[in-house]
Amino acid sequence: MKKLLFLLMMPILCYGQYKPLSQSEIKEKYPKKVCAYYDNDFNSLFNGSGYDKNHPDASLVHEYICNNFSGDFFMSSCYEEHLRVDNVGNLTPLYDQIKTESRKVVARFYWSENGKLNKTICWNENGEEIDCSN
Repeated sequence: MKKLLFLLMMPILCYGQYKPLSQSEIKEKYPKKVCAYYDNDFNSLFNGSGYDKNHPDASLVHEYICNNFSGDFFMSSCYEEHLRVDNVGNLTPLYDQIKTESRKVVARFYWSENGKLNKTICWNENGEEIDCSN
């Protein structure tokens, strides 16, 4: 009976443990990284290369996204970083999120303008929002 109760509570325990990671934790847990700049329509800019304020794409930049994978690219769990880009290429964190191998978002961490954690949202395996406060 205790084992059954533990198994039923396991998803709740696991989902309650999500937290934003530092850059060193990301590198350790999600070592494979790919980043790109995107416009408002989610088109990749700069031909996949770095920001260049003199490039025609510079005026179109809306967001910079880094996907950090735990294993094979786009086939493993992922810690995703979303950053706003200003007109000179400065980056401001918007939110980070954790995705499963099946690409489902299980946790999202929103950042304030000064870089402090503002809000955390988690979802269960059915896509329902759940409490993930520690």
